[in-house]
Amino acid sequence: MKPFVITSLLSCRQLNQHWQRQFPFLKLLVYSLSDRPVAGNEIERPLNELNSHLGALRWLRVDPGMSVNAFEIAFHYTFGMRVEVLRKLGYTWDDTEYTKSWTLQEQNRKGAAISTNYALHI
Repeated sequence: MKPFVITSLLSCRQLNQHWQRQFPFLKLLVYSLSDRPVAGNEIERPLNELNSHLGALRWLRVDPGMSVNAFEIAFHYTFGMRVEVLRKLGYTWDDTEYTKSWTLQEQNRKGAAISTNYALHI
């Protein structure tokens, strides 16, 4: 997996599509400034419109080797909005609260292994 860049010009929908291509077993929840998940028509708005305080173009380089904790902190620092990484667990999504020190790549691999194992036992 190669590093990739997130910019403030991406909508939440575009961000999630790009995220899913990189990490198919991880889900990214973006929270608005009022600390609720971005939903409805908001998912079509660019990050710099969801947080009008951003001003200039901002970007974040995402390295699959960075920890979930480091990514969540960097996203908040760069875009001023909270984000949460969830891992696929069968047919549901589980938070990564207790495994935030794992890298994004490790989380994705674990999600793939759990989902594959789960599918075999159904």
